[in-house]
Amino acid sequence: MSRRLDQLTVKHCEHVAVIIKEKRQAAGLSINRLSEMAGLSQCMMSYIEQGKRVPTIATVFRIAMALNIRPEELIRTESATVASPKTTE
Repeated sequence: MSRRLDQLTVKHCEHVAVIIKEKRQAAGLSINRLSEMAGLSQCMMSYIEQGKRVPTIATVFRIAMALNIRPEELIRTESATVASPKTTE
């Protein structure tokens, strides 16, 4: 993976982490309770919220279901457009 894509992945992961934490707190849930509802370990939920782990699509769906929201709400970004990597001919 290119350095640019690595940076985009880290930035997006941090963005998702912030949204999950905000939605969890707005729902009045602890990390422990959300992890139970989503079927994840408390440690994994904590890592995801800290941006230390990249959740799979399945995990995003499980967290969204536990929060009673659409998965898109967790992964939506300010800029929906991501530049595609340049190709060489």
